[in-house]
Amino acid sequence: MGLRVDKNNEEEMMFQDVIQQMIKEKTTTAYVYNKNIVDRLQKEMPNLEIKHKDFYWTVRRKDVNKRPLTKKRICEELYISRPTLDNWLKLGCPYHIVGGRKYFMIDEVEEWIKSK
Repeated sequence: MGLRVDKNNEEEMMFQDVIQQMIKEKTTTAYVYNKNIVDRLQKEMPNLEIKHKDFYWTVRRKDVNKRPLTKKRICEELYISRPTLDNWLKLGCPYHIVGGRKYFMIDEVEEWIKSK
């Protein structure tokens, strides 16, 4: 499940919270709104992929891009509901079938979203 880091919290508390969540693998993605936190994460955790969006940064463990995600996990990572994902599937959202179940690669889904 993704972690939202609010810019109103104290900077050190935010940094420690992101680190703890990423290390314990309770989350694979964090949305960070503070540039100082992003800079520290880049220095102290080289296994993260950081992408700048409009007014925040997406911080993701690099290994998440390599693993297929279930419907539940992709919804958690993208902060969408299951009905939204079902609608996206009707519109052509990419997925892979393994053992009769649908799995998603987060990079492929994000690229598909950008193309819409």
